[in-house]
Amino acid sequence: MQTIRSCCVLLLAVLVTGCASLTNTEIHTSPEVSLNSSFQRAPDKPILISVIDHDAAKREGDFGPVLINEINRIYPNAFQVVPPSTSSVAGSVSMQIHVRRLGGFFNDSTLSVLRRSGYKDPVSGDADEWQQVILEAKSEQPVISGYVGGPYGIIRGWSGIAFIDIKVHDLRFDRPHIFTISIAAERSTLNNFGFITAQMNAAEAWEDVEPRLARFLDAAVQKVAAEQYRQVSPPKPNKSGSYKTI
Repeated sequence: MQTIRSCCVLLLAVLVTGCASLTNTEIHTSPEVSLNSSFQRAPDKPILISVIDHDAAKREGDFGPVLINEINRIYPNAFQVVPPSTSSVAGSVSMQIHVRRLGGFFNDSTLSVLRRSGYKDPVSGDADEWQQVILEAKSEQPVISGYVGGPYGIIRGWSGIAFIDIKVHDLRFDRPHIFTISIAAERSTLNNFGFITAQMNAAEAWEDVEPRLARFLDAAVQKVAAEQYRQVSPPKPNKSGSYKTI
């Protein structure tokens, strides 16, 4: 009898959790960050970086410091943390990371939650000299995949979202390069297990975005370090034994 009662309580808890999305439509997660990197050498002049978590007030703690700490751990001396108000400095490369959405979001429409959150194009602005870096952030999976909710709330689902914008200001040369790259993923399923479904989908979305973010940062650090090295390299002798500036 006790076993039957326990099973009934467990079943009721699952059913209630499954319906909780009727009044609780968002779960803002703080995933563990573990960036894998092929980092080799930091630029002599570090890249300026800041992080803004736009949903910090809704989640348990600001995700910005979590991400910054991991970036500093993986890329020692490659980045210099600055206030978000310091968006650009002449002669430097700066990056401002915006955490737009991170978590599970209830969906009872046919529209993508990611699209409704402001996601448009992967890249906007002048990124001509950064194309190879940008390619590193490309996903082999569709940005938006899985079930998207049905009309009138008849069929319901959870969309796991990981959506990060990186605004880059490269003001080192005569022609500035200013652009934004969006690294995002939406993974959706039916509302089978309530908040558990939301958390699973959010984790799957972050698993797609996290390595792409690391590859982008890797390539950016390598690009800036290589270009600084070329600028400060000593003259090399040509075949005649004389020197020319490169």
